[in-house]
Amino acid sequence: IGTMHELAHSYQAINRPGEANRLLQQVFDRLHGMFGPDHPETLKAAHCLAKSLISLNRQPEARDTLKVILEQQRASLGHDDPATLDTMSRLAITYFKLGEYEVAADRHKEVLQLRRARFGENDPAILASMSEIALCQAQLQRHDEAIETLTGLLSKFQDIRGADHRETLNIKNNLAKTCWTAGRIEDAVRHYEDAIDQMEKSLGSEDRMTLGCKAYYAWLLTTIPDYQNPDRALELAKESVRTAPGNPWHLRTLGAAQLRNGQFNEAIDSLKRSLQIRNDLGDCTDFFLLSIAEAKRGHRDDAMFCYRTAVNAMDKNPE
Repeated sequence: IGTMHELAHSYQAINRPGEANRLLQQVFDRLHGMFGPDHPETLKAAHCLAKSLISLNRQPEARDTLKVILEQQRASLGHDDPATLDTMSRLAITYFKLGEYEVAADRHKEVLQLRRARFGENDPAILASMSEIALCQAQLQRHDEAIETLTGLLSKFQDIRGADHRETLNIKNNLAKTCWTAGRIEDAVRHYEDAIDQMEKSLGSEDRMTLGCKAYYAWLLTTIPDYQNPDRALELAKESVRTAPGNPWHLRTLGAAQLRNGQFNEAIDSLKRSLQIRNDLGDCTDFFLLSIAEAKRGHRDDAMFCYRTAVNAMDKNPE
């Protein structure tokens, strides 16, 4: 079991989430059969499995797994144990990814209250919780409030951790995303360029945070009118995929950038590879991009098939 777990983490390290998930599921199933659902090793394996499901965008499964873990930890460890609080935070993040922003904000606020009560105001995790609450505020159209919160947090993290610390750079990344959501694109571009430069210097070009920041920025430069920079977007997307060839979201971003640059065959290849990694569980965005690329190649039937698939996916998940 230990070897399987180590191999799964190796797959995650080289951005092959599908293989990692299959191994983590096997580890969890075996530990569950050997020790039962409440054993610490079973809970640890379930936690790793939930994180893997999130990376594959299988949010409903991750949410259900985390809810079970949380109830078991509350019963065995208590409501304010660090492990319980970590699970609560991950569950809140999963609700955020599902688009349930009010629920996510309430969960993060609960974590924040429990951390303050047990660890005091100087607990570094409190600042992280405040950052997540700010992201929820942005999605709930409370943009000014969110940007003010993140700007203050960035200053605090720079003083406490330093400008090049991972947590500081994560706040800068979140600030860039929030400015984008608020329509303050010039500010978002400035923060993304600064964050990427600092991440490459302090974390390295192959770090997951660096790759994720590049992919988000590439998507902005591909999709936002008046700020489109196809060459820069393609450069960033290629860097992300070259370092993480098994990451489906980086592949989708690369496909969009290739489409914007008129590389229709390459775009189709990237988008289909992204779908293959996720076992064809794409959303409407994947299929809309494919429909455009197929139409540009003159493949009308394929384009219509992808378009209808996109519409059906959008009808099932209108958000």
